[in-house]
Amino acid sequence: MSVSDSRPLVSVVVPVYKVEDYLDACVRSILGQTYNELEILLVDDGSPDRCGQMCDAWAERDTRVRALHKPNGGLSDARNYGLERATGEWIIFVDSDDELVPSCVDTSLNAALETGAECVIFRPNYVDEAGVPLPKRHDNNVDRFPHGTLAGSEACAGVLEGRFPDFAWSLFARRSVYKDTLFPVGRTFEDILTTYRVLLNCKHVTFVGNDLYLYRQRKGSILHSDAYKRESNWIRAMQERLRDIRANHPELVPSAMYGYYNALYPTYSNYIVSINGLGWTRDLRKLNRDSMRLRGIMSTALLPGKEKAFLCLAKLHLLELLRPVMMWNRRRLGTEANV
Repeated sequence: MSVSDSRPLVSVVVPVYKVEDYLDACVRSILGQTYNELEILLVDDGSPDRCGQMCDAWAERDTRVRALHKPNGGLSDARNYGLERATGEWIIFVDSDDELVPSCVDTSLNAALETGAECVIFRPNYVDEAGVPLPKRHDNNVDRFPHGTLAGSEACAGVLEGRFPDFAWSLFARRSVYKDTLFPVGRTFEDILTTYRVLLNCKHVTFVGNDLYLYRQRKGSILHSDAYKRESNWIRAMQERLRDIRANHPELVPSAMYGYYNALYPTYSNYIVSINGLGWTRDLRKLNRDSMRLRGIMSTALLPGKEKAFLCLAKLHLLELLRPVMMWNRRRLGTEANV
């Protein structure tokens, strides 16, 4: 498949596994893009349902679609499989239960060509299982989302600090910037370990304020799995990223430290002030406390004093001793609604 230089080919990689209720909507949203020069790689990751046949049916229906089949290896393995077989100059990943806004590729490519950036980052819109938009969430970071074009290292600092999502699907990038970056197989929160590396391979990164991706919230998804397993995998990924930054990019350590502890702060504070403790178990509370270091908290220059004090008290187990008093006071004031 070839196109002219003015109309570069864009590869869309879609890992597919047990999403037969959503796959058609996902593929239709990609085929419905206002930009037509696409190759769509549907990577059937050994799905036990009808997804494999559905991928083949789409490939027969539209020549831009390629159905790829492989043994089950997980999301990262499927992404890597598609990445290695993509031929487009530009690449975007789409989860198979999500959808693209019709102008996603067009808007992203135009922004990249106008600014000379190797990567474009956009925001998502959250939708429920039926595709109905959900209220804006804090992690959309609308107020903190950068604008314009930044150097790759500056953009990397932004993702480390949590100023915008690090999801793989929020990037529209030249395929070449993935040259030494593969997704870690068998891991969840794999984006934490890849997005910052991709940005470091870019000279320039452009941010568009448009919500170009429909991110479906499903109860059966990875992010809605067992709380302890989810939290432990998240902490493990964050700590691994921090170790790599310390070893290879010391200039970014302040941003990585801030992002790590700034993410732990709302996690633990929500537990402390909620009436039912968010269902946290003793092991989950211990996991979060053990992931903190007093020296690390105090040495994180970008962290506000209030957050430092809170996390230090949490690490010393003092907040849990105060929690019954806080809950009694909330009930006395009639503020029993969960936070």
